[in-house]
Amino acid sequence: MHLNSYTLFTNKALEYFHPNMDVFEVGPASGELSLRDVVTKKKVNYFYGDIKNMEGDNFRKFVSEYEVDERNDRFDIVFASNVIEHVANPFRWVAELKRITKKGGHIIIGCPGRVYDMMRRN
Repeated sequence: MHLNSYTLFTNKALEYFHPNMDVFEVGPASGELSLRDVVTKKKVNYFYGDIKNMEGDNFRKFVSEYEVDERNDRFDIVFASNVIEHVANPFRWVAELKRITKKGGHIIIGCPGRVYDMMRRN
């Protein structure tokens, strides 16, 4: 992960994470790119998903680039760092993230140099 992305995430987004929240990281790819160690210090229930097959009970498979194998309104926070710039149709991708985010939850998207928060209001 880019140091700048890590710094932005810890300074701007980490405040939204609270104990016992169900959180979902999109596209962690490998341990060195994941924010798992950062967010689990907040005592959250951590889940992750990728289009690649990965191991673990908390893994959720992306059936396609735009569809994750998970029920609607599942997570308090869905977050991705350095993923959106690789997605061909970011609007369709964000719509899928919104589908699995609880009403009132947050979608946090980090890309090189920026962190965005989109609160799901409806």
